[in-house]
Amino acid sequence: MFFLSTMPLVLHFFVMLKRVAVGQSRFATPFVALDSRGILLGRLGLLLFSSLDGVIGWLRLYSDEASLDDLIPELKILRVRTPEKSQAHLLLFPAASSHVLDRAARISKMSSGSLFTGTSRHFVAYRDERAPHGYDVDELPVAPDGGGGADFLLHALEGTLVYGRDSALDLRQIVTRLSLRRVPRSERLDAAGRSELVITVPQGISGGVIRTLWRSQVRAEAALVTPKKESALARDSGSDLFLFRVYDLPSRVLASFRQVPGISLFRPVLGHVGVEVGYEHPLELTSCASLFSPESFCLFCGPPRGMLEILGPVELSRVEHLAEVRVPVAPPSQVMSAQPAPGIGLDLRLVSSVAAPRKTNATLVSWREAPWLKKLVYALPPPMLRGHQVATCAHGILLLAKEGVDVVPLGQLLYELMPGILVPLGMEPVPRVSPEVLAQALGHEAGRLTIFAHGDTLFQVERATIVPLERGILASVDVPLSAHRDKAVVMSAEHPKIVNDPLGGFSLWGFPAPPSGGKTG
Repeated sequence: MFFLSTMPLVLHFFVMLKRVAVGQSRFATPFVALDSRGILLGRLGLLLFSSLDGVIGWLRLYSDEASLDDLIPELKILRVRTPEKSQAHLLLFPAASSHVLDRAARISKMSSGSLFTGTSRHFVAYRDERAPHGYDVDELPVAPDGGGGADFLLHALEGTLVYGRDSALDLRQIVTRLSLRRVPRSERLDAAGRSELVITVPQGISGGVIRTLWRSQVRAEAALVTPKKESALARDSGSDLFLFRVYDLPSRVLASFRQVPGISLFRPVLGHVGVEVGYEHPLELTSCASLFSPESFCLFCGPPRGMLEILGPVELSRVEHLAEVRVPVAPPSQVMSAQPAPGIGLDLRLVSSVAAPRKTNATLVSWREAPWLKKLVYALPPPMLRGHQVATCAHGILLLAKEGVDVVPLGQLLYELMPGILVPLGMEPVPRVSPEVLAQALGHEAGRLTIFAHGDTLFQVERATIVPLERGILASVDVPLSAHRDKAVVMSAEHPKIVNDPLGGFSLWGFPAPPSGGKTG
């Protein structure tokens, strides 16, 4: 008996291999041929491993260099056995070119595997340094026992290996059951890492998460989902989950979520596949995207939990539509009372706001700062002049812009509380009534702007008085009109006479002065 150096597998008979010659056209191995580089190839590549760990190791290395999606449609993982009942694993994949097999052979050496090529049953060792064009069998052998239990005959340099098919393994199950690896310090997410996250929250505490996201003005979407019962996270929670997709999550909110039991954070790898923050999958999941259906969500959790699979399609709704709305209802005794209710009118005033900063739409420049604004206008580029509007009033110069006026370092910055109502940045009016009630109390109309200013100043500006900045700043220029004068050109009565004077040898030094009493032409 003969043995391969990397795996103790029984060899039942010896077949001599010979090197393929340049331009060879006939081969004893069935269904093989030379490719454009003159290398012997079958339709398939076959990798032999002594255990499943070797298969996983090869997949990890290959997915880091190339896409597994090119191999997955025809890739098979088989558990095989020898006549002596020892087991091994085979990985079959399409041999699209010798370049693909060269990469597979190089990776198989690092994962304790051997590469063969063939088409159906007979496979020969793939090329190496001793045979740059590959190997062929000297004579095709007859399978032992009349072919029974010999589904694969692998012809190596040491002899022929005989294997029978035992069972097939599903690649997707292997990928989804692999345990995640802990990555040190990967839970410290920077701004790019917090740009998009997927969060799972038990239904019982989802209301608090929604309120936190809404108060922090975080752009987020959510959906109530039902995970598959066999997933570990579903067994832990015992009920439906809320699935959130959040964007640009502030670090303070992220830190608070980490302290709440039951909340899990995931980093999206694909649009519908995520890995828990602080871990990574052994395989490069972007190289095997075809294993995951776009109609479902697959979230890989850290050990001891497994993969959380959510059957789709998953329709996400914006968080602001899920925020709780409370409507006060008066008791029946008050509704049916015949006594008139006393007035409870409250004064409207400005207080500091705890909400996130908003986009500034206007600035109110006092007349004391007007000379500085005039000097600044000289330095503004044409696009900014065209994008701003201006209105003058007794309180100062009101400068407005749809794209924001942050570049103007003058005046009191204002933001639009609702269409047509401007409030100082960092402030908000109280009591906090609805915009419709506030507009009615202020007497706000469609053709006006209502401006709150510091010092409890409140005034309105007619929209008709607002003009583009480039028109409002340019003063009228008095341009005198020049009178037309018609002056005829008087020609001399006698014919002109042309005289050519000699220039001399030094003409570039200038012309000599004409003699006194002489004529010039």
